[in-house]
Amino acid sequence: MNPQLTIEQLAWLAAEDLRQDLLNIAASTYLRATIEDAAKEDALLAAAFAELQQKPADAGLLKSFATALAEVLRKDAGLAERLENWARQSMPPRYSGDIEAEAAPAEATPDAAAPLPPSNAAQAWLNAELEDADAAQPLLVGETYTLAISLDQAAKNTVIASGAPVNLLFPPGTEELTITVQLDSDHFEVRERSLPLHFRRSVAGGKAAFHIVPRTAGRHNLVATVHHAGNFLQQLTITIDVGAVADRPLTSSSQGRPMADAASLQPRDIGFAIEPAPGGGYNCTAWGATAARVYLPIEEQELASAIDQVRRALLDVVGKQKFRTQLDIPPEDRDGALRILAKEGFRLYQKIFYHPAGGADARRLGDWLRQQTTGRDEVLKIQLLTRNFPVPWGLLYIDDEWKAGGTDWRRFLGMSHIIEQIPLQTAMTTLSGVIDSGPTGLSVSVNFNESIDEQMHADFVARQVQYWGAAADFRPPINLVSRTKRAELVGALKDAASPDQILYLFCHAVAAGLTGDGPDASCLVLSGDERITLGDLNLEAPTTVQLAGSPLVFINACESAELSPLFYDGFVPYFMAKGARGVIGTECKTPALFAAEWAKSFFDQFLEGGSLGEVFLRMRREFFEQHGNPLGLIYGIHCDGDTRVHPAMSRAGH
Repeated sequence: MNPQLTIEQLAWLAAEDLRQDLLNIAASTYLRATIEDAAKEDALLAAAFAELQQKPADAGLLKSFATALAEVLRKDAGLAERLENWARQSMPPRYSGDIEAEAAPAEATPDAAAPLPPSNAAQAWLNAELEDADAAQPLLVGETYTLAISLDQAAKNTVIASGAPVNLLFPPGTEELTITVQLDSDHFEVRERSLPLHFRRSVAGGKAAFHIVPRTAGRHNLVATVHHAGNFLQQLTITIDVGAVADRPLTSSSQGRPMADAASLQPRDIGFAIEPAPGGGYNCTAWGATAARVYLPIEEQELASAIDQVRRALLDVVGKQKFRTQLDIPPEDRDGALRILAKEGFRLYQKIFYHPAGGADARRLGDWLRQQTTGRDEVLKIQLLTRNFPVPWGLLYIDDEWKAGGTDWRRFLGMSHIIEQIPLQTAMTTLSGVIDSGPTGLSVSVNFNESIDEQMHADFVARQVQYWGAAADFRPPINLVSRTKRAELVGALKDAASPDQILYLFCHAVAAGLTGDGPDASCLVLSGDERITLGDLNLEAPTTVQLAGSPLVFINACESAELSPLFYDGFVPYFMAKGARGVIGTECKTPALFAAEWAKSFFDQFLEGGSLGEVFLRMRREFFEQHGNPLGLIYGIHCDGDTRVHPAMSRAGH
């Protein structure tokens, strides 16, 4: 056991997280499965678990369960180690010192590890309730009601999401947390759709009170999107009966991050959450300088076809001789490539926001995105949370109309702004933005397809082997592991103790479509044409096995004609469900020469402490302005853009 983590604290953390799962707040599949297995071997734990499942909001039952679990952990060191690995990834790193201590001094490491809360730490709960409605009477069409979404130190019957130990909700040095709640509905008029919710350390809670008016009778939804300084926290679906009395007039479900993550999230300028809509198309919620929820009528198959068109345009560019064999691209070839990419990027922008079947609200959202992202020098941080919407956002070309004679490279979204794409999931774990490189050093694994050099009669892999062969020159040190075989990679991914903090792959990759065999058929290809499909990984290295190192996964897939953005629609959720902090990689076939040079430049800048989003934006611009090469747009970030290595690393002689 970690000496800073007692058995009692570990049991309490597990109990709290399990309660959230039982309340349908945040799925915790790995934890729940682990507890269920342990309960089969211990009658007292089984009884306490059964009671907690019946009344998850009962504080007494929660304490009894935590006590029973602590007794089991004292006897079962293996279970304690598994839960400790889980806790290391789940507990938000916020503070140093005692849980009741003041914020760390300014000279302290900004992302120092947080203490664990005592079992009696005050908790905060996100609740929703109709304040002025009589539960015995039906809600009436046309009447005004108050829907209050509140953060309280008590779980009410209408709890919709757990907060955290109260002291962990506040950013260091602050006494107040302000989050924004945006409420949208097709069936209710919402008088003021975006309101702040202030939660102060000195009071019991805070709330945002929305005035809502039912438009039609029936069982209808409202969608509440919760963010902190523009950075997504939760999306809540609140269901209310209108015109009839129900046993539970208000029910809810949620997806997103734990509320405690608010204390560490950095500001974002624009946010979109996009997911499939019932009956086809997609619902899109936008926040930032606007508050909107619109319907995007593009169907799944049509989206897949549009994405494939972008892939074909990319293949047209990367298939040209000069792009395959040169890093420096002559002006005429550069301009021709820009026209090809801009045309398909603009078409994709049109299909998303200006679809012939779309409404005026979708067009207004497209106009707003154009106004915010073009014609200014300001670099915006754009956050995209999507499900089954694998759009290569960096390649979107934003303009009011297609201008065949005047392509401007700054109108590619990925050339002007920092873009992070994160899968929208029921349970999203936010890790610290810091990859810790001290004091024992940074754990890196490099996973190569050695056959690439043989196939291309080149030394692209050999040069990268040489680069990482100098790992001993780094300070702090790099702890390097090299792999080339399928069995080696699968073995690492099914080992909960795998220490990888950066997992780098230089290999081939193949993407399956949204239809047919689906994402499970997508695969990585290692040396000797050894293939690992996503389905294989889910079977042989399942997501119930969490990776202790919480790695940043970099899939640098080169010379892969069948690669497309659809590849990441399966692999990103898989790696993040295993505890990875995120995935970065190519959206399309990439020339091996460019992929190798991009990787070297990336690691040089990232290991020196640059934040991931800023490094990618700077590199895209540098490769274009210095080499005339726009292929940096092929790379996407499926990760928190603030991710960085700390302490920053240096190399002897550099």
